[in-house]
Amino acid sequence: MSAFVVAKAHIDFLVEAGLRLGTHHRLTWYAPPGATTTPGRPLPTSGPVSEWDRRFRELRSDNADEVGRMLWQENHRSVSYRYSEAQVCREYVFVQRLPRPLDPVAVLKAAKCYEYQSEECADWRDTEAHEFIESLRSAAIAALPGYEMAAWEVHDPEGVPA
Repeated sequence: MSAFVVAKAHIDFLVEAGLRLGTHHRLTWYAPPGATTTPGRPLPTSGPVSEWDRRFRELRSDNADEVGRMLWQENHRSVSYRYSEAQVCREYVFVQRLPRPLDPVAVLKAAKCYEYQSEECADWRDTEAHEFIESLRSAAIAALPGYEMAAWEVHDPEGVPA
């Protein structure tokens, strides 16, 4: 298996997709213990705060730089591990690039590319980047044409459109 550091534009695309696909609800994911310190959502001001609330993250325009940086660093860590050499991780600042609508299939393919390049470390599935990609993938699937109108539960497979 090989791996490479994805282009900064690729990271920008993933972050922008997360911002834009999260129009009904912000894109959210869980940051496992020990994950990077991407800002989470504001904590409740009253009552007990659960570990879930402490580890819950959401993508917002005001933390796009931090989320992109987290993705960028995880990709560099993976490539460094794969080739046993330190990859220089340049500074990351999110740049919004696309005024046109996003194609959910393009988002799914970009997420898969990122995942393939970033999964070299044995703990990949325990990283915040993995959780972000899973959340982005779910949002892209939900944005596919016809998804919203499809039946939630199937009672008669013959009635499902081909």
